[in-house]
Amino acid sequence: SPPVCGNELLEEGEECDCDSPANCQDRCCNAATCKLTPGSQCNYGECCDQCKFKKARTVCRIARGDWNDDYCTGKSSDCPWNH
Repeated sequence: SPPVCGNELLEEGEECDCDSPANCQDRCCNAATCKLTPGSQCNYGECCDQCKFKKARTVCRIARGDWNDDYCTGKSSDCPWNH
């Protein structure tokens, strides 16, 4: 089935989906188009802060046991597993 903008599910072709325009509280996401607002790089994720990717080498996951800290890449909102 085709993607439905406004159902709070990120589907193919959507950059974000924050509910209906009347209910969306996300300034990074245009609820009418399910696209990021102009100038925004992201709207969620451990490496996203105020609609922008966190800088490279920002710790996004603290080391545990034998694992090392994980760091943002500066190019994505996801926190990669670096170990």
